[in-house]
Amino acid sequence: MKKIKIKVPATSANLGPGFDFLGIALNLYNEFIFEEAKEYKEIGFEGIDNNMVLASYKYIIDKYYKKDLPICIKLEKNDIPASHGLGSSASAIVSGMLAANYFLNGLLSEKELIKEMIAYEGHPDNVMACLYGGLTSTVMDEEINIFKYDVSKDLYFNVLIPSYNVK
Repeated sequence: MKKIKIKVPATSANLGPGFDFLGIALNLYNEFIFEEAKEYKEIGFEGIDNNMVLASYKYIIDKYYKKDLPICIKLEKNDIPASHGLGSSASAIVSGMLAANYFLNGLLSEKELIKEMIAYEGHPDNVMACLYGGLTSTVMDEEINIFKYDVSKDLYFNVLIPSYNVK
């Protein structure tokens, strides 16, 4: 039975003038375990109405496999608060789509998967930082060009998380 564990970082985007194309990965992580199953099952997602991890997984499966491929998704670690400006939707999209591609035996190339992630999220800033880590800049014209920059270990970030949801 196939099984994969995926760990994805929180992100911050729209840094300075980098609206919708500049993002940075942070040292907060969500971890998911995906395992083949006879029916869809979600563990650890209590209180989450719209599981975007499952939705993005199903999006890829439906589009490229065209039949059901049930899995059990376990939320192993949940350090990225939802709807608080730290890329929780990007972490869900990246992990769901990476898992779908894994269960499809790598059917999609990295470039195809990136296009799907960006299209699903609507902009590249958070998903590319989540996928590649560090500081990323994404330029989209005829092609998608991703630039990754290492972040100095001497830099520290303070994250202020609001007590209300950010849409």
